[in-house]
Amino acid sequence: MNDFDECLRARAAYEDCPLPPGFAARSDSLLAILPQRRRFRPHVAALLAAALLLLTACAVLSAFDYLSARDPFRQMEMSALYEQYAQDVNLTGKANGYTLTIEKIALDDNTCTLFYTVQSRKALPTVQEIVADDKNAPDTWQAQAVGMSFRLTANGENIGTSLLDCISYLDGSHKMIALERLSLDTPIPSGTKLQIHTELTDLSDPARNGARWLFDIAAQTVPSEHYTPGTVFEWNDGFYSHTITVEAVDRSPLGCFLTMHDSLGGTGHLDPEFSLRDQNGNGIPYRRASNVVSDRFTYELLGDLTSLTELTIVPLRPEKNGDFHRMLIPVDRVPKELHAYGYALTTLTLDSRRLSMTFRPDGMTIPPALYPVAADQTGEELFDSYVDAAVSHQDGSVHITLSFRVPLTPDQLRRLTHVRLQTRVFSLSEDAAVSIAL
Repeated sequence: MNDFDECLRARAAYEDCPLPPGFAARSDSLLAILPQRRRFRPHVAALLAAALLLLTACAVLSAFDYLSARDPFRQMEMSALYEQYAQDVNLTGKANGYTLTIEKIALDDNTCTLFYTVQSRKALPTVQEIVADDKNAPDTWQAQAVGMSFRLTANGENIGTSLLDCISYLDGSHKMIALERLSLDTPIPSGTKLQIHTELTDLSDPARNGARWLFDIAAQTVPSEHYTPGTVFEWNDGFYSHTITVEAVDRSPLGCFLTMHDSLGGTGHLDPEFSLRDQNGNGIPYRRASNVVSDRFTYELLGDLTSLTELTIVPLRPEKNGDFHRMLIPVDRVPKELHAYGYALTTLTLDSRRLSMTFRPDGMTIPPALYPVAADQTGEELFDSYVDAAVSHQDGSVHITLSFRVPLTPDQLRRLTHVRLQTRVFSLSEDAAVSIAL
């Protein structure tokens, strides 16, 4: 290897795209097999070969491809659907030193999913730059110092601001790659002119806040099945009697949603509480889809619902639903028949850096409020941690990871004997159940 090769590699080391493992060995191998032709100078061959490998190493992945490789479980477990139904839009704008590019959008009657990147002239902030003791924050937290908000309008009316899901990663120091999935308040007819309002918040530099973008696109929506049953049932929360009207059930390849109207909604009362099952008696897990306070509630049903022909709603029985209790789960084994909110604990793993748990729906469920805590045998919390939770759209399972702020020593690991978890006892009011044919 001559001085030119060495200079080329040294220069490449300072580029934004780092050399991948094995780059040097592969370039040497390639140089060794290049044919020696007359008037073809060796240093030119070295330049071309190294440049070719460097271009391959630094190929820019789209937001979709990057997230599919980086985060195959959360949202990107739906990558095959997004690949089929997402619209390539490549909307780009600059503001306050940032360049926002929305690459893909997937729309149906209830959701809008955006794949996008943010490039910055100056280095983007990381969590540990904002909070000094967050130097060990996991990758899923590093981009939390950059806040993006999206709002959708059509014909001047807000149609979507509720955030359902988001994924964001820093790719190097100047780029963020992300996905956001919004819940829509009203369906968007295909071909409607849609406005995407976006604002960025940089927690490290208030002077750079206020970066805003506005994009216009013609919506291409995935066809949905829309049912308006108008079915009514009664639910008592222990204090008040609610008349609940089932306004709509919407189903598309991108999701299935249930919309209800509560006669007492918007007055500070609780959401309606219920469990769901299909025509075969199998429970259907679900979660709240809208965070807008109103008399209307939207829920996302989880799992494969393509063959759903009948949806049964079973209200909870109020006198049995005020009981919360603490569970202590040993970390050295997964207890049989351990349930929380109708979910069974199926896996539990622990090492010096993290504790991971998986809960799967097992029968009738209610939306889980699972927040595990690393504890000793008395239930006392031992160590601070970052909590990441992901809900599977394929089967409704919940994956939770506690990443310890500081890796545990062997002695600390021995002290961590249990996971503390709060769960809730609930029972069903079968006599008030209603069924909806789809």
